Amino acid sequence: MTQPERLLTATQVVERLASAGIVVVEETVRQWARAERLNKVVLPSGRYLFRPEDIDAIISGRGGSGVRAVSVA
Repeated sequence: MTQPERLLTATQVVERLASAGIVVVEETVRQWARAERLNKVVLPSGRYLFRPEDIDAIISGRGGSGVRAVSVA
């Protein structure tokens, strides 16, 4: 039997992006999800969870959902 996919909370998404030098706040992640710019899994409670590979795509610049990593000098 395969392991279920580990999903990330908005807090974990912020931490993962920050480790790559991309600074956002949790509300930004939620706004991206509500605007369908970031794929999400919605729990019955309404809480959003995110797939690690979608976040990694943002970090690598492959974010096909319209979210892009932007460097600010």
